[in-house]
Amino acid sequence: MGKIFVEKMFQEVQQYYDSHDMAKAGSCMEYWLKQAQNANCWQEELTILNELIGFYRKTANLDQGLQVIYRADALIAKHELEATEAAGTTWLNIATAYRAFGKAQLSYNYFIKTEKNYLQQMDSFDYRMASLHNNMALLFLDTGYLEKAGEEFLKAVEILQTDAESEAELATTYVNLLVLTYKMNLPEREKQKRIQELIDKTMALLTKYKDLPDSYYAYVCDICAETFASVGFSKEALVLSQLAQRFYHTHRTTEQEAG
Repeated sequence: MGKIFVEKMFQEVQQYYDSHDMAKAGSCMEYWLKQAQNANCWQEELTILNELIGFYRKTANLDQGLQVIYRADALIAKHELEATEAAGTTWLNIATAYRAFGKAQLSYNYFIKTEKNYLQQMDSFDYRMASLHNNMALLFLDTGYLEKAGEEFLKAVEILQTDAESEAELATTYVNLLVLTYKMNLPEREKQKRIQELIDKTMALLTKYKDLPDSYYAYVCDICAETFASVGFSKEALVLSQLAQRFYHTHRTTEQEAG
């Protein structure tokens, strides 16, 4: 049977992400999760659960988020996957979701499990390590460990700058560093200089495209716009927001015409 459920899910859900129809995206993933479960395809179930963990995190759905977290963790234990890359990826998603759900200690525990797993599975400059450093830094930022947050963000930047296909992730990291800088106790002139440099770097990465490459870029533009607006850079926030909305509008129109 291969990965028929996962392939069909990704084909369908991408259309909904492109048009920013989050309700249909969630329903699509939930449907294919049930199909995988009914067919006893636990490998495909685990893949879909990982997608749902991220989805429920983004949509702040705590109850359903915890349900899929518990199920994914149980599958790893049941099939003894702890020493595999699949476990590390799942634990990273779980750690990131726990952080978003305000469960700092659980989040930290899973980040540590992920780090140990990843260091056994891949090179320290693998792009997936950047995601670990970025998300762990956000936890440190949330909990007031600003120096540790800065160290983790810079590790992420160092990795992402070596990967030309990670521009969106690099832009996100620059914005995370902006938030950190805003919270730091620095002389005002130095703080504003650093913030401006980070905004310039972010804008250079995200506005180089007349039309955004995919829905992930649109998502990144949206979250960067929110952050820029929160620190008073409304002009830059508007530019990024308009880029994202133009992408979603184009794909909604295309979808309507096709339908």
